[in-house]
Amino acid sequence: TDYDYDEHGKPYYNDFGWNPALFDEPAKQLENYRSEYGVRMAGIRKPRIGNAKDLKMLKENGWILPNGEPGGSYPPEGHYADGR
Repeated sequence: TDYDYDEHGKPYYNDFGWNPALFDEPAKQLENYRSEYGVRMAGIRKPRIGNAKDLKMLKENGWILPNGEPGGSYPPEGHYADGR
């Protein structure tokens, strides 16, 4: 899991890939979802950047939001499920 990555990420993490066990033919599957069910987008379940090289580039260009948490936890405190 990538939930425990720190702000520097991991060099081997693939930010923009597909899980081949779930999506062995992503383009074909997404086209099927569109034609069969009218689905026109695919969302990312837990969006975050975990690749060290990508994080470095984003930081150098100022592309991470001021309150963003590159390690994957936002907000840094006061999560909606705290205390449940």
